[in-house]
Amino acid sequence: MSSYFGFPPLGTRVVACLLAGLVALGWASSWGQAPTAAFGRDTQMVDLTPFVEVLEDPGATLGLPSLVEPDLAGRFEPIDRSSAAGAFSDSALWLRFRLRTASGVEQSPLLVVAYPLLDHVELFEPVEGGFRHHEAGDGLPFRLWERQLRHPAFALKPTGGEERTYYLRIRSSGSLQAPLRLWSEGALLVALEREQLIFGLFLGAMVIVALLSALLSVLMRDRLFLLFAGFIASYSLLQAGLSGLAFQFLWPEATWWASRANPLLVAATGSLATGFIREFLELPVRLRRLDGLFRRLMAAGAVALLVITVADAGLGILLSLVYALVFTALAMTGALTLAFRGFRPARQFSFALGAFLLGMLVASLSYLGLLPYHAVTTHAMQIGSVLLVVMVAIAATDRLRQLQQAKALAAESAQRYLKALNEELERLVRDRTQALERTNAELKDLATRDSLTGLLNHKATFEQLEQLRRTAYRYREPLAVVMTDIDHFKDINDRFGHLVGDKVLVTVGHLLLQGVRASDVCGRYGGEEFLLVLPKANVDTAVELAERLRQQLASVNLPELGRTTITASFGVAEIDPLAESVSADAIIRRADEALYTAKRNGRNQVCCGRPLATAMPRPFKPIAASGGSAAAKPPPV
Repeated sequence: MSSYFGFPPLGTRVVACLLAGLVALGWASSWGQAPTAAFGRDTQMVDLTPFVEVLEDPGATLGLPSLVEPDLAGRFEPIDRSSAAGAFSDSALWLRFRLRTASGVEQSPLLVVAYPLLDHVELFEPVEGGFRHHEAGDGLPFRLWERQLRHPAFALKPTGGEERTYYLRIRSSGSLQAPLRLWSEGALLVALEREQLIFGLFLGAMVIVALLSALLSVLMRDRLFLLFAGFIASYSLLQAGLSGLAFQFLWPEATWWASRANPLLVAATGSLATGFIREFLELPVRLRRLDGLFRRLMAAGAVALLVITVADAGLGILLSLVYALVFTALAMTGALTLAFRGFRPARQFSFALGAFLLGMLVASLSYLGLLPYHAVTTHAMQIGSVLLVVMVAIAATDRLRQLQQAKALAAESAQRYLKALNEELERLVRDRTQALERTNAELKDLATRDSLTGLLNHKATFEQLEQLRRTAYRYREPLAVVMTDIDHFKDINDRFGHLVGDKVLVTVGHLLLQGVRASDVCGRYGGEEFLLVLPKANVDTAVELAERLRQQLASVNLPELGRTTITASFGVAEIDPLAESVSADAIIRRADEALYTAKRNGRNQVCCGRPLATAMPRPFKPIAASGGSAAAKPPPV
């Protein structure tokens, strides 16, 4: 069983043969007895593995006095023939070795048990009159350890050239391993400083990687990096626990937690690694069946965490190690499968994962006692994790580059789509705007036009008059208004019907609109009355226009009217732009009064008054028209 204490099996056999030869050549010990270790003045370190004998105590009931009796003393076996060391059991292991320190050695050599995960380590050092008892292990608060080192360590008094027999009793819920080293204090401190420096650099690098990954997860909003950060942080804490530094610095008083922390961290690390690998290899999309196994594995990890926490620690350790082995197999299977399928991140990741999982496997087998516990197996996970971090950094960089390329392509595609969408939207908005403008224009036109004649209605006509009136006064320009009323329109409706009357209105409105300028306003003021607003026109121009329109109207023949002709009366009013301003109502009232004058004078004629300077009416100047008499005064219609 030398594999549990530092040498490979073949090397152990060779050493055992050489030692057996030495014993056969001159030592006085028996054939089954291990040789005596020697520690001289210049000795730096002695590996006690070849000098150790082991005895299993299944019930953990044996005491030191019974071990020195001939029956039990003869049952100790050299470690290469023992089957007890390295196993998970409730047994206690008794280790025995013989040591002779040279007479010139004054400083106490340090016995170091180079395995920090033991619950109870007891050393029985022979002294005059009996044995001196030493105790360490994570089942004892760290402050009570004899030496404040991460490994159990005991100072041995020099034997002064005498040979003495030492007994070591170990018990643990984990693997029963006890690689023994005998160090000079100076050499041990140098070695520990070197190891802690290396391990500190390793943990520092892991912490930096974890923090950078967490930062990337926030910046990129990608949980892949968050899982990787959690995995690295949990793994770093696991390494601190396996090395004994966690018990030394983080929970030196928590003896209950110390036996459960490492298996818990194994399960937690495996769960986070499972989630990370699922995301990185895109298993839910690329390997759905394997992804189902990964989800079940994560559930099993949660169960293992529960068992470790509330149940037996030894069972939890076994579950966590089984979990690690199953996870190793599944993760490697997924990475290699996708790598063979041409998934480039899987190729890079398979190398990184292979190195890490190999280191994890070696460390797990060493933890189980199936491989020797020495420098390579102890730091296998660290070596693998360094390779993992480097390769994953490369793979993550490549993934980021691919994501950036995909993001750039997606952005370009989205930009093209948005551009096309904006163009289409602009076209739709333009068309809709034009349609709304047309609709608004139509609605405005409907709101301002008379539905029968198509002329401006009463409100719109009045608004136009008000606007032109202000303009006339502002620029000192003339303005005339003509009020028109169809003669005897009620008789036309009564004799020929309202439809004919409507046609008469349309005919009159069309004739008036055709007879004015484009700048003039022509509107139906109400019933059979029409209003013409003539900007920049004086009274003479207005009278001339009204007379021409009267004559044109009188010459119109409608078949529906038979021999009846259409006539109209016109009233003209003018403002004086140089005088005091008058309102639009006053202008209309003056034109209406002139219109009624024309009707009283016999209809079918044009009448006007003098320019308005105030709101007060002025005398009218009737103008006789052909076809009508100024003296005739029929009642107005």
